[in-house]
Amino acid sequence: MTLTTFGDQLQKVRTEMDITQKHLEHVCGFGPGTLSHYENYRREPSVTALRKIRRALGCSWEDLLGK
Repeated sequence: MTLTTFGDQLQKVRTEMDITQKHLEHVCGFGPGTLSHYENYRREPSVTALRKIRRALGCSWEDLLGK
């Protein structure tokens, strides 16, 4: 997984589900701007953050991380 792959996949899945960054941050317990950093390739998520995002979106690892 590269940061660009993850950022692109996260944004794709999130927008397809019509979920805002703000809402997903709230559900995951992240601070403001965290998802923006991930989607714009400025920060790499921890394994714990990946798990929270995947659970909140209800998607597969492949959908979130790319194939």
